[in-house]
Parts: sequence; C-alpha cells; structure tokens
Amino acid sequence: MKLRAPLVGCLSLLWMVALPFGPLQAQAPVPVAPTEPVAKPNQASPEPLPPPAYSTSLPSSPAPAKTEIATPDLGSNPADPELEALTKRANEGDAVAALQLGNRFLASGNPTMASTFYQTAAQANQVEAQEKLALLLLSSENPAFWPSGHSWLDKAIQGGSVVAMEKQALVLLNGSNGRERSVDQAVRLLNRSRQLPGAKETFFVLGNLAAQGIGMPRDGAIALAHFQEGAQRGSLPCLIALHKLYREGTIVPKDPAKAEQLGKQASDQGDSEAAYQMAIYFETFKDAANPDWKESGRWLKIASDRGSGGATTRLATYELNGKLGKPNVTEAIRLYRLAAQQGDAEACFQLSGLYREGNGLPQDAVASAGWCRLAAERGLGMAQNEYGIMLVSGAGLTRNPAEAAQWFQRAAQRKIPAALFNLAALNENGLGMPANPAEALRLYEAAAKENHVGAQNRLAVLLENGAVTGARDPVGAAYWGERGARNDPKSADLAKRLRAALSADQQGELQRRLEAAGVGSVGG
Repeated sequence: MKLRAPLVGCLSLLWMVALPFGPLQAQAPVPVAPTEPVAKPNQASPEPLPPPAYSTSLPSSPAPAKTEIATPDLGSNPADPELEALTKRANEGDAVAALQLGNRFLASGNPTMASTFYQTAAQANQVEAQEKLALLLLSSENPAFWPSGHSWLDKAIQGGSVVAMEKQALVLLNGSNGRERSVDQAVRLLNRSRQLPGAKETFFVLGNLAAQGIGMPRDGAIALAHFQEGAQRGSLPCLIALHKLYREGTIVPKDPAKAEQLGKQASDQGDSEAAYQMAIYFETFKDAANPDWKESGRWLKIASDRGSGGATTRLATYELNGKLGKPNVTEAIRLYRLAAQQGDAEACFQLSGLYREGNGLPQDAVASAGWCRLAAERGLGMAQNEYGIMLVSGAGLTRNPAEAAQWFQRAAQRKIPAALFNLAALNENGLGMPANPAEALRLYEAAAKENHVGAQNRLAVLLENGAVTGARDPVGAAYWGERGARNDPKSADLAKRLRAALSADQQGELQRRLEAAGVGSVGG
C-alpha cells in the first residue's frame, strides 16, 4: 500500500452552502523546521520554547480561611509520625511546618489543600509561602483568584523573592492575569532580580528580550552574555538557548561542535526539551544537506521516554514518512496515540487526518471530528479552524455554524490566516450570526495582510464594487489584486483586470503602495 499523508483542507470540499467566492479555507501547511525535511500529514508549526513555568497546578476553589487542621491524608501511611508532627506544629502556629505541609500536598497533586497551608504560612510572613500561594492563584483560569494572587505576589516581592519578581515580570510582559502590558516595568523588575542570589530564569527572559529588541536595544552580545550568566547559575533554559544560538549562527558564529556539546550538557540533566532540541540539531543543523535521521530518531525516543508529547509526535511522523526505514503507518499510529496520551494537541490533529483519509485506519468522519475537537480544545489553532469547517459542513457531526464561528474566532486569535478568512465569510453571509459586512471587510483585510490569497482576492472585489464601504476604491482593489497574483499565479487575471481600470495617476499610486509594501512593481 502506498502511504500518503492526509491532506489539510479536504473538508472544504464538503462545504455545501453557496458562497459568492468559494469554499471555506483550511490553513495551509507551514514548515516544521527551516529546511522542512519532514512532510507532516496535518502540518502544524512547532511551538517556540516558552518562558519557564513557575506554577504547578490550579486550585479548584479559593483557599479557605484558617481553621483547626486535621491530620491530612496524603495517600500514604496514616500513622506517619512526621506528618502528624507537622500538623501539630502547624496548628500551633508554626509557619515553617505549614509551608512544609503545603509543599507535601502540592507534590501529591492536591493544590487546593496546598493553598490552605500556604495561606497559613503566608499570613505569618513566610515569603516562600507567599510566592507559592501567589503562583497557584495566578495559574488558575478563574479571574476571581487573580487579585488575591497579585496581592500575595507583591508581598513576596517586598520580601525579596526572586521567583515572585520573575513571575511578575512575565505577567507584565504578556499583559496577563488582568494586568496591562508594561515592558518597561518588567525590565526594571528583571534588572532588580538579576542582582539577587538565586536569580537564574531572569537571565533567560532578559536574553530573549535583548535578542528581540524588546524593552531595550536589540543586541546579540548582551543576549549572549545573559544566557551565559544564566547557564553558569544553573538555568537549563539558558543552556538550551545557548545550544540554539551556536547551531543557528544568528547572534554568534555558527559552531556545530559547541552546539552539540551544550545540547548534550543540557540533556544530561534529564530534560525532555533538551533531548528534543538535540533531535532537531541532527535533523536540520549539523548537516542540513544530509539529515541524520537515525541519530535524530534516537534523541526523539529519549525525549519521548521523558514524557515529551511533541517528540513522540515527531517520531511518529518519521515512521509515517519512512525516515527510519520503510514507512510504518502502524507504528506511526501507535506513537500518535501515545503522544495524545502525553497531552500533545498536534498528535490528536494527525489522528484526525488519518481517520479522515482512511490512511492506516478505517475512514471514519465521526472519529476524525472527535480527534480534531480534542486537538482544538488543547489550543492548536489549525485544529480549531479545521473543527470550525467540520461544524459548517457537517462532516462527522451535526452542522452548527454558530459554534463554528466560535472556533474560527479562537483560531483567529492565534493569527491563523484561514480562520480569519472563514470568520469573514460567516460575517459576510450571515451564517451562525447576523450578517456584518463591515466586520467581514475588516477580517478579510487582516487575513490579506497575513498573505492569505483568498482574502486578498475577496478584498479586492469588495473594494472594487464598494458595496461595503459605500464608495469604490479602485487603487485599493488593484493593490490587493496584485498582492494576490504574487502569491498565486491563478489570480493574475483578476489583478490584470483591476489594473487595467486605473487611470495614469492611479497607476502611479498603485506603484507607490506596492513599493512601500516591499512587494515589487506593478505586474512584477
């Protein structure tokens, strides 16, 4: 049997509502690595390395007020003398004992009880308890917890907590947890925390800011210095960042041997992300012209065994595409299922595609929709867009354009161009919502700016006839027609027609707009 990867976008063929411009759009594939050596079935780009995580899990309800504490059950020996002694001391007002009980509950997977003991210790000005309670509250998806979390975070910062400063800086950088974004405040906090003993991840964040020129001038030398300082202090993310710098050669001269040494040093600490990055190194960077699939697969297996769902998914794709020998769809499916169990959204999306295409699995639209929804719920933008298409077309589930609009909206927030286009289509046609031509025009333009050809062509037509704006915009129409033609030669006829309708002055204005956008000359 000849294997083939599932095609992204085939669901658009099931679109049965007559739109004036064609079917809904699935997101086009994007590379998984600079040289795209792996052709994935439902292609999704790997997530960038996130800032370090400082919290563990979420409280399900606000921390209760302090009461007399019974000996807690941690699922161990109920006659544990140490546990009974800690409980007795906590009841007598010992903040250190309360902190230790909180730590034990957090380690046992009970953040709600942990927050109870942390609150007891935090009220006694135990700084470590204040920081941990703040992190638990701020990690909750319930905004009602956030004000209390910010209050405890501020107290921990006053007490000199480096971790609290780092968390506050990330909140300010991201504008999260109900706080407005303030890069300047974040940088001031980071510059304060880097002077204190115990600062490690501070240097990872500062290094990234310097490398990108956020909140400070872009300076590779300063970024390198921050990463080096953080690595010396024991920051694993900084060590991985140095590995990436030396393998890519963007800030420092490319040095494969140095990159390999740093990557192995990071992986020796048992970290799954470090092992995954070593796999990418052998796949893409050591010898781009001749990827070492066997060695890369070995590192992916190490990362997978350490719990990395992303590594397991990539290993599955190797098997599917025959990178480790003959294509092995059975092994690929096993690995995709394992990755899904490890929490990887992309693995769920791949399984959806395999069920949809009947590639190694029975063709099953219902199963395809179920796996796609799971990937969408786990935050994969491409899956959110694809699931929206399923809801509009009724592929494997009941048609529901109103719910589809919600999923397109979620994907659009992740800047998925096809989702912006699809949401615009629903707004224009009044599907699942009242018709809103002005909003449709705005969304088409947002997708067009992301180089979505369908949006560029539709925007050109809308500006040409002026039906939405109330006034024709021939130059704007020709501009987007030209942009569409540059991305897809099939759009050349539309661009030519719109261009031919312009006066000489309008031709000049079109030329200036194209040059300003850096897309060349008219008809180029």
